[in-house]
Amino acid sequence: MHPAEPSAERGGRSAYSMEDVHREGCSSLWELMLSKENLLVALNRVEVNGGAPGVDGMTTAGLRPWVAVHWPEVRAELDAGIYRPAPVRQVIIPKPGGGERLLGVPRVLDRLVQQAVAQVLVPLFDPEFSGSSFGFRPGRSAHQAVRVARRAVEDGNRWVVEWLHRRMRQIRWKEWKRYAAKRRILRVLGIGERAAREWAASSKGYWRIAGSVVLQRALPDSHWEDLGLRMLKPTWQRLRSA
Repeated sequence: MHPAEPSAERGGRSAYSMEDVHREGCSSLWELMLSKENLLVALNRVEVNGGAPGVDGMTTAGLRPWVAVHWPEVRAELDAGIYRPAPVRQVIIPKPGGGERLLGVPRVLDRLVQQAVAQVLVPLFDPEFSGSSFGFRPGRSAHQAVRVARRAVEDGNRWVVEWLHRRMRQIRWKEWKRYAAKRRILRVLGIGERAAREWAASSKGYWRIAGSVVLQRALPDSHWEDLGLRMLKPTWQRLRSA
């Protein structure tokens, strides 16, 4: 991949359509992802998005010249299955309405690889997603989800059929923000001192931590039931066995 070559496009769309992906076949997805055209589109997208550098300090402006020299090494690691993204750099930013938000900033090289993968997989899988799904999908937003939910309430719906506890645990973990708060709350919720310290200091992603044994123990089903958030499955199983 040579940085001086023009991209096929400047936008965030994939270099390939869903028809391209299906026509090439699943055995070629890897080559599609690592093709020059797809990588150049991904590189342009990362540059346009900008953002702060990750743990290695490399900026989006420095990515293109770095890739021109080092891409063969990165490609070899990808092909060998030994490429590993670096830990994210944690940054605390103020919220407009008060409070703080903890962000994880990946290094720009990892953003390039992630973008290249997404450009091939999104057109293949996104059409199969539920029409009610709005999270991290092209052309969809949280504002659209809120409008749909509001319409559902206006139509007279009053029940939420299912709560995804892992998502709720993820939201809780984000709310705790700082190390001291995470450690203290984990201890209050019955997690041992050593585990509380380790997980409070963890740099793992929110979703991964939400699925951990530690957070499942700290925030079990009973925790949500006490808040009035009950799962449909136990009731369905009870009625089924009656």
